[in-house]
This record gives sequence, C-alpha cells and structure tokens, in this order.
Amino acid sequence: MTTALQIYVQENKGEYPNEKWLLTKSNMGIDAGTNNMLICPERNITATQDDDSPISYGYNGLLIKAEGSGMNESNILAPTMVMAFADVDGGKTVANPGIINASACHSDNLVRILPHASKDDHGIVCGFVDGHAKYFLNTPNPQNTNTPINQGLIQAQGLGYLTYYGSGITASANVSAPVAPVTLGGDYSSMPILAAAAELVNVRADKESENRINISPFIGEYDSIDDDDVIRSIGSNNSAQGAIAHDAVVIITAKNSNIPNNITTNEVKSYWGDKLDAHTFTYDKKSGTRAFFYGKIGMLAKQQDAATIAKNDYDMVQLVARDPDGIGYCSAAFADPNIVDIVAVDGIGFPNPDAKARPDDKYLWPVDAPTSAYPYMRTLYAQPTETPGEGAADFLAKLPALLKAVQSGPLFKLSYFR
Repeated sequence: MTTALQIYVQENKGEYPNEKWLLTKSNMGIDAGTNNMLICPERNITATQDDDSPISYGYNGLLIKAEGSGMNESNILAPTMVMAFADVDGGKTVANPGIINASACHSDNLVRILPHASKDDHGIVCGFVDGHAKYFLNTPNPQNTNTPINQGLIQAQGLGYLTYYGSGITASANVSAPVAPVTLGGDYSSMPILAAAAELVNVRADKESENRINISPFIGEYDSIDDDDVIRSIGSNNSAQGAIAHDAVVIITAKNSNIPNNITTNEVKSYWGDKLDAHTFTYDKKSGTRAFFYGKIGMLAKQQDAATIAKNDYDMVQLVARDPDGIGYCSAAFADPNIVDIVAVDGIGFPNPDAKARPDDKYLWPVDAPTSAYPYMRTLYAQPTETPGEGAADFLAKLPALLKAVQSGPLFKLSYFR
C-alpha cells in the first residue's frame, strides 16, 4: 500500500489522495472488493464488491485538507515520521475510512487503531508516507501521546511534522467567506490555531475573491501592524473577550542533556539569571512568549542580553536540540519530544498539566478553564487593532464558531489545554 501511495503521489503532481481515497479509481486505484491487499489475514474477514466491504487498514485523515483535497508532498516536513496507513478495526467499511475522528477526516466512517490481539506483543503495522512500513511491538494503547503511532497519526501537526494546519479538519457548513480581506498576525505560539481557523474560512471563499484570510509573519505580540484589517494574537489581556485557548510554556533541553529532567521553579529562574550564558536560549524582545515567561519567573529585561536569541518557537526547538548543554523554553505546540526533552518543573510533568484531570479532559482547551495546574500556563487571545476594518470585525465575530470547528480536529489535542 505504501508503494501504491508513492506511485500515486509521483503521478499526481506531488498531491496525496483526497477524501475519496479508496472509493474512486482516480485515487489509489485499489478495489477493496477484488483486492485482498486491504485485508489482513489475521482478521478473519472477507472483502466484498460493494461499499459495505470491511477492510483492515485505515488512511490517515491528517493527509486530507479542509476542503477535501489531498495534502501536498511539500507540506510534509518529516516523511519518516508521518504515517499514511495503520491496522484498524476491520468491522468498518471501505466508505472513506479515516483514522482520527470522523469529523476530522471528511467521513462518517471512523476507524480505530487496532493492535493484533492474536499476537503476544499486541503489535500494530503502520505504513509511512516516505514508503516504508514498520511493525510496532507492545502497543496495547496506541492513543498514548508518547508513542510514535500517536505522533505520526494524530499529533503530527502539533509536533511540526506537517505545515498545513487545516489538514484533517472538515470545513463547517456554517462557515462563510469573509466580507473583506483580513490579515492574521501576532505571537508565533498562536499561529497554528489562527492558521487552521483561516483555512476553514478560505475554503468557503471563491478562488478569485480577494476576501480571504491572509497569514502574515507571526513574530511577537509587541509588533505594531498598521493595517486596519489585522487580527493580532497576543499573550495577555485584561478581559476574557477574544480568548482562544490555553497553552503551556515548557522548559526544553536537548536529548540526553547534562541538565536534570526535573528542576524547581527557583532553578528555572537561575538558568536565566546567574547561570545565563550562550547555552541559555530566549526570544527577541518583541516576543509575547518571552514577555510572559520572564514575567512568570520574575526576571528583568536587562538580564536577558547574554542569552542566545531564537527567532520563534520552531527555531528555539532546533537550536536547543543541537546543544547538549542548552536549555530553552517554548510553547507546548512546538515542543517536539522526538528531538528535545520536556523538563518537569516542581515535579509536574508534561503533557498532562493536571494529575487529577479526567482522561478525556487532558488535551481539551475551552477558554473558561483554570490555568493553575502547570507552572507556566497561559491564555492566548485574538483581538482586532484599535480601529478594526469591516473584514477584521467580521472575522472576530466568527472566531468562536471557527475555534469550535478547529477543536473538533486532532491538531490541538496535545498542544493546547483547558
């Protein structure tokens, strides 16, 4: 199947199969009714020649864009990490079966990742977008966020493996095109949320229309943008209006670093105080994340100059990962656990900021929830400029519904919280 996928992508100008990946010959060209390639011999099921035929393998819904087309090859930054296929519950049918949740993969046909119960090791076979396949041993709980299976099928956007933030999310029928052009900008940490919301809006706009949501560089909350139709994403606000999510600013080190993986809040302060050197990383003075973090640890701006500057969260992770003595901080949305370690603070680990949280609540982010569980939790906001134009006001009015649609997808299950 991964070989067939590679051939298809090469012959389709670098685009992956769309939401009808299996039902139409114009996609994978696999007929579940006649081709037992879709049937695992262990499942004891038989293919039929209609849409009710059961199959053994599901397709990763993250490879489908908001309007139903396939992901472009250039949007995948880590093809060895992102999965295309996996063992699933064979009781479902060929009618566009998608992994993750039904609303997030343009299908009413949700399929569950299913380990091989007949094997002692409860393994799962997964096929990757780069063409290789792998058998993962001892995976009784593939929903565990620390497993490669979960990261490759569910958390790929939050970990930065995909650059298209509208993937895996179905456009809501209630979403309409903006009445005027709108530009999004602001703090980099909020970029995935607003970019995904913008994608849901733009799929409803006419391709020739100028009334679209545009993305500008996300640098910091203190950037001044003079355009009247700019929505700025900011890190602090005195009112709840415009609040879009909670996230955690986490402490990160390189893999196998000499720095302990559990430090106190006082030790955190010392790394950006008396221990401040070239191995300590921070952000540019315009960064909202920097302002929030230094405010939380009680540091002054003049004490930050000796640190190495990172341009944004993504750059921060890359710099820290390459420095065995390095320590930095970033939004949880960009803390890739494959290349950096996330340090526990005062004994509180990550990704669960609340040890008493119900399992279903760990990765949800309604804005009215408390943020006191993790030491560096914050609320992210979106608000218009002082004199918003018609387009910005229209977008802001739609934002709550857009965020609800975004939340139904897989993008923020790990990165943003209650």
